Amino acid sequence: MLGSALLFPLIFFVEGFMLFVVVTLLGAILISTFTVTVVMGQNLLPGNLGVASGLLVGFAIGAGGIGVTLLGVVADHFGVLFALKCVGALPVAGFLISLMLQYPVSIKR
Repeated sequence: MLGSALLFPLIFFVEGFMLFVVVTLLGAILISTFTVTVVMGQNLLPGNLGVASGLLVGFAIGAGGIGVTLLGVVADHFGVLFALKCVGALPVAGFLISLMLQYPVSIKR
């Protein structure tokens, strides 16, 4: 998350092929966090791995759909550039929230 937060502002300063490279790296960094999140969820529900995977994947897709809708409203009212700048704050927020996670989770039995 920190890597994507540091890389994201470059999309406002580069052009042409380098923009393609930056966006590709940004996408790769963001998608790499998905697997880690699913595995962490499976560790929280070790007896129900499929349920944990389904809940996390479903939540991610649902939250993405809601987020895109809200981002569209922001872009309609304030412009696309402002909406993109708002998107840049999300990896920072995700990184700060991840600092609060206590992992590995100790499960009391």
